[in-house]
Amino acid sequence: AFILRAHEGMLPDVSWGPLSPLARLGAMPAFLTLCVLAGGLLLTPVVARLMPRATGWFLAAVYAVAAVVFAPAFGSLTGTGAAYTWSMPWIPAWGVELSLRTDPIGALFTLLALVIGAIVLVYAVAYLGPGRHLGFYLGMAMFTLAMVGLVTTDDAVVLFLCWELTSLASFLLIARSGRAAEAPSMRTLLITFVGGVSLLAGLAIASAAAGTTRVSEILAADLWSDSPGLTSLVAVLLAVSAMTKSAQFPFHSWLPDAMAAATPVSAYLHAAAVVKAGIFLLLRFSPLFHAVPAWSFLLVAAGLATALVGGLRAVQQTDLKTVSYTHLTLPTIYSV
Repeated sequence: AFILRAHEGMLPDVSWGPLSPLARLGAMPAFLTLCVLAGGLLLTPVVARLMPRATGWFLAAVYAVAAVVFAPAFGSLTGTGAAYTWSMPWIPAWGVELSLRTDPIGALFTLLALVIGAIVLVYAVAYLGPGRHLGFYLGMAMFTLAMVGLVTTDDAVVLFLCWELTSLASFLLIARSGRAAEAPSMRTLLITFVGGVSLLAGLAIASAAAGTTRVSEILAADLWSDSPGLTSLVAVLLAVSAMTKSAQFPFHSWLPDAMAAATPVSAYLHAAAVVKAGIFLLLRFSPLFHAVPAWSFLLVAAGLATALVGGLRAVQQTDLKTVSYTHLTLPTIYSV
């Protein structure tokens, strides 16, 4: 009913961005996809209680449905470079909105999280064996919801909250993997916490300077070319945040630590999603900072150092999962 009223204009506070039918086609699936994922998260405890062995299949089906729901947005954006928006007030006193922005970058990362997540959950059913494994499935569902929210939001506050939720879900999923994983999970949390503080500082400064929390409006603000010092400061803060998430030197140590987690967790969070969140942040802000010397130097230096350190560590390891860390970082290095 809410969706129909919004479509008919009966909720004046809901903004659709471009008003063409194509824009509505592109914007609405992002909202519906998040609703599907939120529903799956809420139903996970019920399914785990009634059909514990089928919980993985249930979440995989939820992800598949979410991907189908989101497919029209991806199809309408492919090759166009367009972006469609949807928003509604969340905390009006602070100017914070539940604002979604569907563009080619966000659409690609959304499908990446959903499709790979569904495949990993099907594998997890056989890997985990008998039992409810409620903590695992709740952590995976929370992470996917946060990841899709991260890559589709257009509000800096929501972006930061989703960023931190992915870190929290990662910590919980590593920590539940046994006593040997407790110390690695704490180290992972500490490093990603540093990245979260850096992201918070960068987004806060950028929002205050631009006078808005809308990411698209921050990127389009005119003040950046007139304030090179401020631009460099924000660029460095956001680059450091992305480096912690994508396991770039000197923040690379958390990724091999995270291999202490169960294989489905490593396969999804630390190979296909968490490190990609850092790459997404770089892609989102690169139109603004690509000509900033500090941004370019920091990313190139970090990428080269990560390649060297990762290669040296790989030849010293005998554990297959730890060796695979190098292969996980190589595509990330190339992206950086």
